[in-house]
Amino acid sequence: MSQSNRKFNLTFVSEMTGGNRIATFVMLAGLGVLMLFWPNATLNVAVCIAGAVLMFLGAWYVFSWYRGGRLGDKEPVFIGAVLALVGLFLLVSPGFVITMINVVAGILLIIFGYITLSGALASRYEDSKQWIISAVIGAATLIFGIVCLFSHNATDLIVRGVGVALIFNAVSQFIATGKNNG
Repeated sequence: MSQSNRKFNLTFVSEMTGGNRIATFVMLAGLGVLMLFWPNATLNVAVCIAGAVLMFLGAWYVFSWYRGGRLGDKEPVFIGAVLALVGLFLLVSPGFVITMINVVAGILLIIFGYITLSGALASRYEDSKQWIISAVIGAATLIFGIVCLFSHNATDLIVRGVGVALIFNAVSQFIATGKNNG
């Protein structure tokens, strides 16, 4: 991976941590551990934080409109009200939002699995030697999407998978930046 690609991938996290690779590692790995061992609590906190942030942004839009003196322009009030209502909904019923993760992830996985499987079967007729691997990956993605869509316990699996990915990303980025810097 080139130096510019690595910088692009970590730009947001690096800005949050002031470019400190140890702080980046601790932040990503810590969030990954939380998601791995306490998926429900992590999701509840994340949804409530998102709700509070949206309510704050909504209030900020309305307040800015009121302080700005442009009383004829109603768009900021509408946007602010919608953001505040969505934020309130997230705060009042985080469980509903968490259950929707299964549905959204399931639908996306079914779509991506279908696309991968279709592409694999189409490449079979073009004498591609990799079509079997693509077909297996596509079928597995499709099956996992169906499981996510109809299983109530899939949210834990999804959150834990993201947690493992964050831990892996943190460790690999820490090692990669250490080799490039030292």
